[in-house]
Amino acid sequence: WFKKAADGLDRKGLYWTAICYLYGRGVKKSTAAGFQLMTMAASLQKGYGKAVYFLGLSYYKGLNKLPKNLNVAEHYLSNLCQEKYDKNYESISNKFKENAMMRMKDIRRRK
Repeated sequence: WFKKAADGLDRKGLYWTAICYLYGRGVKKSTAAGFQLMTMAASLQKGYGKAVYFLGLSYYKGLNKLPKNLNVAEHYLSNLCQEKYDKNYESISNKFKENAMMRMKDIRRRK
């Protein structure tokens, strides 16, 4: 189902298919395919907020074989912290927004 939804460029379908590839759930594990799909889910006109958060956190911590890159992490996490966020992306819970804000403060403190 996720693959079919991803083929139709459904935001949630792309996100969950990416998760399947990243962790090898039901498909052969592929970090490259997983991040390509995750980036698509985050980059669509009205991207999926969890994908934006996942990418920001992955670059912030250097997770899932991604190099730690605070500039890229800041790009993704700052999108979640903007007031106009809900108009640009599918809304996410306040928990994700608060966590993104906390990470942003840390990134700015390190610069």
